[in-house]
Amino acid sequence: MKGKGKTEQILKLKTTQWEDTVVIKHETWKTYNSIKVNYEISKKNLVNVNHSLKEAEKKITQIKKQSALRPHDIALKQKVKEANRIALTIKQQKIDAQSQKQKMA
Repeated sequence: MKGKGKTEQILKLKTTQWEDTVVIKHETWKTYNSIKVNYEISKKNLVNVNHSLKEAEKKITQIKKQSALRPHDIALKQKVKEANRIALTIKQQKIDAQSQKQKMA
């Protein structure tokens, strides 16, 4: 009887250790997948911000050209200021997106 009880204890211990290992591996896999998904999202965010920044810079250039043709037009000067402000906001978003991507890497 002593040998059988000891064998059962060893078996329970090994089973518990195996279960703990499986749980740890599962949690590690979930963490890895979560990091991978977040990294892909951060890459897409950076691409979108870069696209928005290029569009804003094109718009600024276009408005500046119009403003140069009509130097006394106050509305165009206001549009240039607003476009520059939007571009600064987008540049800050780009910096944030880059830092997010670096944190994920």
